[in-house]
Amino acid sequence: MEIAGTRIYEVLETQLFARRLEEGVGRSKHKLKIVRKLAKSRNDAYSFTEIEKITGMTKKQGLGVYLTQLVEAGVLRKNAAGAYSFFMRIFKKFVLIRATSIDVD
Repeated sequence: MEIAGTRIYEVLETQLFARRLEEGVGRSKHKLKIVRKLAKSRNDAYSFTEIEKITGMTKKQGLGVYLTQLVEAGVLRKNAAGAYSFFMRIFKKFVLIRATSIDVD
């Protein structure tokens, strides 16, 4: 990455990405588990069923509620076909690195 690109990423990381991830996950170990697992996955978009398989969580365990909260917080987005994805591909890479250092009760 060139110097200007590196600087832009640093600004995004500190002013947008970190806050969005921290506020989106909050103190929820379930939401943290979801974003960690999705960030590790190779796909860019996930159906609800795929997220159930990836995370091991079910609708009965509140997966839909957690996904809705992550969408409302801007961590994930949901397209018209119902597929979930990170709001930016570069944010997914950030989550992959940063989510391992977040600790929730």
